[in-house]
Amino acid sequence: MLNVLLLVLLLWPAAVFAQQTERVAIFVVTFPDRPPPSEPIGVVAARAFGPTTPDGVFSLKSYWEAASYGHLKVTGTVYGYLPINLPSTCPGSPLYPEWTQAATIEAAKRGYSPANFTKRIFVWQNVICGNSFTVGVGGTVMFLQSGFSVDIASHEFGHALGLSHSHLAVCVDAAGRPATFGIDLTDATAASGQGPGRCTESDSGDPFGIMGGRFTGPLNAAHRSFLGWMTGRLQTITSDGDFAIAPLQLQTAPLPQALAVLPPGQTSPGEAYYVEYRPGATGGQFDPAASGVVVHTRSGSSTEVYDADLANPEVYHLGLQLGVPVHHPVKGFTLTLLSMVSNRAVVRVTFERRSLGN
Repeated sequence: MLNVLLLVLLLWPAAVFAQQTERVAIFVVTFPDRPPPSEPIGVVAARAFGPTTPDGVFSLKSYWEAASYGHLKVTGTVYGYLPINLPSTCPGSPLYPEWTQAATIEAAKRGYSPANFTKRIFVWQNVICGNSFTVGVGGTVMFLQSGFSVDIASHEFGHALGLSHSHLAVCVDAAGRPATFGIDLTDATAASGQGPGRCTESDSGDPFGIMGGRFTGPLNAAHRSFLGWMTGRLQTITSDGDFAIAPLQLQTAPLPQALAVLPPGQTSPGEAYYVEYRPGATGGQFDPAASGVVVHTRSGSSTEVYDADLANPEVYHLGLQLGVPVHHPVKGFTLTLLSMVSNRAVVRVTFERRSLGN
């Protein structure tokens, strides 16, 4: 088995791809009845498009360019501060038509032309009118409340790229005890309540990533695959073996950076279980607690993470435990973490031998 791993290490191919560019206009709007901004507009520009922010962490640009492995280039302009002569009372329409029109007029005085941009972000400075949001998954317009927050902006930008949230799967066995896997909500048998146990969904409960409950975490492999960014980095698994993976966040790696485990009878990437390795804190983007080898699935543009560390109730400890097999009673496979060092993890995958008709 070691020889197989060495062969993968030597021969894993480099990906060739075309780069996508998103050009982002950011309108930072001030109101006459609200306190003035406390920092120069250049700080906002650094948080949006700099290599790092003044706080030393990722910017909107650096986060998504790194998450895409270079597939995506993010450029743009910050227009601000833009004073509009309107009260900051929250409008009745959730799309802020008067505010956006006034902001666009002010920005046009400073050279803004809509033809030069693919996405727009409106930032209400020192005003909160509900939650920040993107106008539809895959939309081109985002609204940020109370100033430009790079983590929230990065989350909303994910929606604008076509991603839905990443959730936490909460599963139980037939006796109602916590389990890693069960009958997923997308399975046809879920409605009947039959089988070894069921999974429910904790909305946006994935504690590991930008599209879940932790806006500073790395984008998971299932979402990257959905966006077409895992070419040459994802190994599809349909038979037993020991498989090495490199850390997900590396820009170049001699090994695959995730496994797509396809249960027997499944053929679509959307039906795979994605296994990835996060070795800890790097460059301000990663929380040491939210590390290890974790498992996600994908349903359309949303993903779910599974709890593989049932002995630890802490939500940031969901990863596979060394030497502890985790079996999926419905899909018929078992995952076992064999080793984990700084530059790789090795996972054993075994499939049940099921007779025809079962």
